[in-house]
Amino acid sequence: MIVTNEDDPHADKVIDHLGENVFRINTEKILGDFNINISIYNGHNNSFISGYNRKILQNDISSVYYRRPVKPLDEVSSFDSVRIGEAWGALYHFLHSLSNIPWMGHPLNDKKNSSRLLQLDTAVSSGFNVPETLISKNIGEIKRFVSKNGKIAVKPIHVRGFNDDKFWTPYFTEVIDKKELFKVDTEVISSTYNYIQKYINKKREWRITVVGNKIFPCVIESQKSIGAELDWRKKKYEHIKHYYEKIPNQVSDKILDYINKLDLPFGAIDLIETPEQEWYFLECNPNGQWLWIEELTNQPISKAIADWHLSYL
Repeated sequence: MIVTNEDDPHADKVIDHLGENVFRINTEKILGDFNINISIYNGHNNSFISGYNRKILQNDISSVYYRRPVKPLDEVSSFDSVRIGEAWGALYHFLHSLSNIPWMGHPLNDKKNSSRLLQLDTAVSSGFNVPETLISKNIGEIKRFVSKNGKIAVKPIHVRGFNDDKFWTPYFTEVIDKKELFKVDTEVISSTYNYIQKYINKKREWRITVVGNKIFPCVIESQKSIGAELDWRKKKYEHIKHYYEKIPNQVSDKILDYINKLDLPFGAIDLIETPEQEWYFLECNPNGQWLWIEELTNQPISKAIADWHLSYL
C-alpha cells in the first residue's frame, strides 16, 4: 500500500512497476473518495480500506510505502476541523496497527532517524568524516566555534522555510566568517538555537540514494554552476550537471554500514568530496526525494523501490 497524495509523481513512477499489486490511498481524499472501516468482530479483524472501486483488507497488506500524505484542508468552522481531525485519527489508527509488516518511510522511525546528532554519531561510527558541528544559543560558545573554524555553514535545524503571502520560501545554507558573525546582534543569535558546521571545501557533491542494499550514486557538479556553490538547492536542478559515477568501494561500505545501523530501508544521503579526495557525510533524509536523480541519470530507483515491496508479497 502506498500512502501519499494525488500530486506525487514519485508514487506514480513506483506504481508503474507495481501494477495491480498496489493499493494507493490519497490521504487528502479520506473523507470523500476513500472509506476506512475498522472492525473487530467475534475476535476477527475485518478492517479494510476501499476507494476507486477497489478494496483491500488490512490483513492482506504486505508492506507500506509512506510517501507524502497530506491532511484534507481545514474549513472555517470548528465542526469541520473536528471532522477532519477525526478522519485523520482513523487513518492513523488503521496504519499504525500494521506493526508486523515492513514499512518504507514509517513516520515514527523517520522522525528518530532525522535527528542531527544521531545521524552524525552514526556516520562517525560507520567511518565517515563529518564537519565539526555545534547547535547552541550560547553566544560565547558560538564565537569560540567560529574563531576556531573560520568559515562556517549556517543551516536550519528543523524549520525548512516559511509561508509568506501564500508563497513557500525555503531556508538555504549560508556561509559566514568571524567578521560577519560579529556584525550580527548578539540578542538575535541567542534568541534561539543555531545549527552551525565548519565549512568544508568542495570538489563535488554527491546525492546517494539507497534502497535496501542497492546504491544509486549521483554526482552534483555544484562547484561548476554559478549560484549553486554554497547550496545547490538555490538553483533549478536541471541547470546543474548531474551524472552517474561509481563510488569507491570503501565509501559504499560506509554507506551500507550506516543504513544497516539505523535499519533504514531507504535513505537519501548527501556527501561532499573535497579537493583532497576526502569524503564528508552531511545528512541523510530517510524519506527524501529521488525522482529527479532517476530522470537525469537513468538509474532505476523507482523499480528498486517497487522490487523491495514486491519481495514481501
